[in-house]
Amino acid sequence: MGLSRTKYRGFDAVAHGGSLAGYRRTLFRIPAKKFTVVCLCNNGNASAIRLSRQIADIWLEKEFESAALPAVAPVATEAAKLSAPSAAQTKMFSGNWFSPELEAVYRIRFADGKLLLEIGDSVPRELLADERGQLSPGNTGATLKIKQTGTGEGDTLVLDVGRIRGIEYRKRD
Repeated sequence: MGLSRTKYRGFDAVAHGGSLAGYRRTLFRIPAKKFTVVCLCNNGNASAIRLSRQIADIWLEKEFESAALPAVAPVATEAAKLSAPSAAQTKMFSGNWFSPELEAVYRIRFADGKLLLEIGDSVPRELLADERGQLSPGNTGATLKIKQTGTGEGDTLVLDVGRIRGIEYRKRD
């Protein structure tokens, strides 16, 4: 997909990342500060971009303190179409889910009145239900659904995001 341009702590930044077979990598650069981090992880649950940004936070702490952060416009969401998951959905989706294809674990748990998705060491994201019974972690374009086995027990979590469809996770409790 190439390099992505973004803003980080008020500075123009460039990043490129990817993953393959349980490995994650990111190149993160802030050209104005002549600062680059290359992060290589041999753990499919690691967040290479998050680790890169944490390194930038440490190395450029003084520069970030003096930079004025731009105001962030709120992202429009379809909040009217999303709602809190039902008790049945909370029970069915909760647990630890492993994808042999991605060698990644998704943890879904109920805490503080919310159903939360945790991926590696990333910040937990609240899951909301749509009218089709699928769950979505906010305004990400991703959906999670349970593939029924016919026994009434859901044992496969299916992830769809963008053009990527049908990534399966098996329950590991």
